[in-house]
Order: sequence, then structure tokens, then C-alpha cells
Amino acid sequence: MLDEITSDEILLGRKALLDGWGGRPQIIITRAKGAKLWDSKGKEYIDCTSQAFSLNIGANH
Repeated sequence: MLDEITSDEILLGRKALLDGWGGRPQIIITRAKGAKLWDSKGKEYIDCTSQAFSLNIGANH
């Protein structure tokens, strides 16, 4: 069983890891379906930031 983690725990984990190609994201994604993403505040986004590394079929496939 997976335990839920808090936004603070996610941010602490990000600080412990090296930055990837684009630096640290300023939002925390909590849900994804297809090409839509939602952050911890409920704001909806369209996933079009991956560019060459995109998952063209969206999330949850």
C-alpha cells in the first residue's frame, strides 16, 4: 500500500536530488489523466512541456 505524502515532503525530496534538464518545477502535480494535469491547488494544466521527451498518449496509459 502506498502512503500519501505531503507537498513539503515532495519539496524536500526535490532538494535532495540533482536538477534534470529543466531545473526544479514550481508546481506539484497531484493528478493526471490523458494530457491534463492538476496541481496541489486544483489548477488544471495541459501537458505540453515535455517536447522531445513527450508521452504523446498522455498519462495513465
